Amino acid sequence: MYYYPDNLRSSASVWLWKIRDLCIAAALAILGALAMAGTGSSVLMVIAVCYAVMTMQADEVTIMDFIIYACRYFLLEQQEFEWRLRDDETEDE
Repeated sequence: MYYYPDNLRSSASVWLWKIRDLCIAAALAILGALAMAGTGSSVLMVIAVCYAVMTMQADEVTIMDFIIYACRYFLLEQQEFEWRLRDDETEDE
């Protein structure tokens, strides 16, 4: 089932995924099935399932976006903290 975006600026989606993410997950699943049939290795199938789960959308945000935002906030961007005493605390001392 194909859904048109509400505001015509967001990307088109199919079920819970953007079309681009669904195509990537399908290609990984096909390659994983071929690799599993040929070598018995299920690594690509696991990667395909993980990618599909990570790119599910809920209110235009995916799990992968949330993880990227969290890594950027906690690991990559400089955090600045300023410690100050309030005026009423300095009078008590």
